[in-house]
Order: sequence, then C-alpha cells, then structure tokens
Amino acid sequence: MKKQLITLLLLASLPAHAIVNLDEIHSRDVELGLNGALGINFSGSKGNSDETNTQLSAQLQWGAETHSDILMVSYHYGEANGQLNNDNAFIHLRHIQKMDAIFSWELFTQLQNDRFARLSLRALVGGGLRYKWAETDNRVILGAGAFYEQERIDDTSLQVDEPREHRNWRGNFYGIFSHTINPQSRLFGTLYFQPRFSEASDYRLLLQSGIKVAVAKQLDLVFGLDATYDNKPPLTVERYDINYRSGLEYTF
Repeated sequence: MKKQLITLLLLASLPAHAIVNLDEIHSRDVELGLNGALGINFSGSKGNSDETNTQLSAQLQWGAETHSDILMVSYHYGEANGQLNNDNAFIHLRHIQKMDAIFSWELFTQLQNDRFARLSLRALVGGGLRYKWAETDNRVILGAGAFYEQERIDDTSLQVDEPREHRNWRGNFYGIFSHTINPQSRLFGTLYFQPRFSEASDYRLLLQSGIKVAVAKQLDLVFGLDATYDNKPPLTVERYDINYRSGLEYTF
C-alpha cells in the first residue's frame, strides 16, 4: 500500500451526515496502487445531558493509469439520554474511467439506510460523465448523469395512503470546487442536485464544504459543514439536516 490515510474526526459539534465526499475522490490526483482512509469519530457528554455518538468510516481506492475504483463505507450510531437518536449506514462503490485529460465517465452503486429519516433501504445504480479543470491553486469538477433508485420506507409510523416503496429515475448533477489558499490551507466544496425525472418538483440538494489547515507536516485541522435538503421527504420527516464538524486528519 503506497499511502494510507487515517482520519480522526475529533471535537465534532454534530456528527456528519452520510454524504459521499466527492471532493476527496475527484479533486486529488489519482495515486497508483491501493490507498485509502480509515476514520473514527467519538463525541459525548455526561451530566444534565447524557449523549454519545460513534461514527466509523473507511475508503479504499485502487488507482491505475486510465481508471480508478473507490469503495466507501460508513456507519453512525448515537444515543441521547438513553434513547437512540442516530442510526444510519451506507456503502458506495464507484468506477471512474479516464477518456482524456479532462473528460471521464463513471459508474456507481450505493446502499443506504437511515432509521430517523424512515429509510429502511435505498439502493441505487447509475453513471455519467465528468469534466475536470485544474490549475496550480484551483480545481473544478462538473458532473452530469442519472441513477435508478429503489426506496423502502419504514412503516412503523406509516401514514394513511403513504406508499411503502418508491422506484424512481433521478438526475445526478454535481459541482466540486477546491482552492488552495496557501501551502497550509485549502477550501473545498461539493454540491449535488438530484431531481426526479417524472416530477421536477421532487428534488434533493446535498452539500459538503469546509477548510483544511495544516498544523504539522502530516496533521491537518478540518472544519466542515454538511447539509441535505429533500423537497418531498416521507411524512413526519424534516426536509433538511445540517451538521457542523471539526476534527483532525493525520496522513502517513
């Protein structure tokens, strides 16, 4: 293994939502061979409020001259005052095939669940094209494609006439921006837009952004914001989730 990346997310003000971090997948130059990431996040409190949160994540990437394959896995569990308040997981597999210096095509599949979004299972498969523009300090990635998804809704609080299962085709459009402020710090951001083809008013927005600041040769301080917005979520589920995070990232 040429390089291993272990991400220690500490001091998190709120646990991160399960958004695939395309900034790390796309904006870095592909490294030949196997490399990856392992992350663990613990946070909690005792006293007037008893709360614990644990998040485990892993990313493996195999890089070659003309393509790369990425596997990402995450699990998040949390309790507050003895009651479960977070329970979600996802697994994401992606293949990126280089066409030339700026264009690539990609295929991906994902499985996901989230008890508190009433999501028993979301399974999807899709693909698309991406365009890459890069210079010394800036990098922009634009992607366009589509995916087919199947969703199963938790029926423990099922409302009258609410469907238990959804099958949809959605567009998958994203933009990635990375700016190196100086050798010690970098801004990054990823934004998804995922409309349903059969009903344009049914769409999702997903945002991940932040800044990394080097505090030592192999140690970065990371501040981030993760947000999701679903214009037509299941009944009783809020349209949006916003999570703030901060932590340390160690590379070797």
